[in-house]
Amino acid sequence: MAKTSPGFAGPLTVHLRSDRMTLRMAKAPQLYLAGTIDAGAVAQVQQLLQSGRLSPGTDVYLDSSNGDVASGMALGKLFRNARFNTHLGAWRSGSWRASGSSALPATCLDACAYAYLGGVYRWSPSGADRIGLHENLLPDRTTTAPGTPPPQQLRDYMASMGVRPVYFAQVSQLVMNGIAWWNTEKMAPWLVANNGRLPPTASYRKAPGAPVLTLTQEVRGNRSLMVLQCVSGKFSLTARYVQSDSSAERLAPRTMYAYFEVGKQALGMRQGARPKADG
Repeated sequence: MAKTSPGFAGPLTVHLRSDRMTLRMAKAPQLYLAGTIDAGAVAQVQQLLQSGRLSPGTDVYLDSSNGDVASGMALGKLFRNARFNTHLGAWRSGSWRASGSSALPATCLDACAYAYLGGVYRWSPSGADRIGLHENLLPDRTTTAPGTPPPQQLRDYMASMGVRPVYFAQVSQLVMNGIAWWNTEKMAPWLVANNGRLPPTASYRKAPGAPVLTLTQEVRGNRSLMVLQCVSGKFSLTARYVQSDSSAERLAPRTMYAYFEVGKQALGMRQGARPKADG
C-alpha cells in the first residue's frame, strides 16, 4: 500500500506533543516534522524555538522525502545548537495510552537525512522506517549535482556533526533505484547514530609520580566518569555514575551494591556495599 502520511509530500507540517503525560514519560517535548524541508520549513521551526515552547533535549521525529539539502543542513545545525535529539517517526494523534493501529512507517530522504545528523542523540531507525540519500547527494561524490552543495561542503557538515565521512560510507553501500539506503544495524557501530550514548572522551594529566587518565561518557540523562591513577607502581580505579536529582532519588533507596564491568564481566561486586553519593 502506498504511503500517505499527512504532509509527507506537501509543505512542512508540525505537531508538538508536550502534555504532562509526555513530559513525565519521555522527559522532553516531542516535535514531529513531516513534509518538505526548505527555507520556509527552517524558519517555521526557528519561530517555534523562539516562542519558548521547545527546550533543550526535545525529541524531533522526522518524516520527509522532499526538500533541498542546504535547508536540511541548516535545520540540522538548528537542532544541534538547540541540543535537540533526532529520530524517525510519523505523527499519530492521541495520547500515550491511545489504542489503535500503529503509525505509518517514516521515510527520511536527502534533506531530511542531513537534518537527522544534527541531533545530539540520534536513534537508529527501527521497524519499517528507513533513511537514505540519492546517489548524487552522497558526500563521497567527486562532482556537484545541479542545485546542490558541493561534496566538500557535505563532508564538512558531517564532520561538524561528529560523523566521519569514511565511517558513513560503511552504512550507505546498498543502492536501490538510485538511492543509497542506510544500513540501520550498522549506524550505531559506525557512529552515524549513537542511540542516546555519546562516544567516550579521554583526558590525561601528567602529574609527578601520579599520572591520571580520565574517561568520560555522556549518556542521555546521566554521565559516566572513570578515573585511573598510577602511584608508585600501583593503580587505583574510581568510577562515578552521575544521575539527575530526580533519578538519584528513585535509585538510591533500591541500590544494593556497586561493581565495575569489563567485557560484560562484573569485577569487584560486593553485596551490601552501597555506592557513595558525592552530593
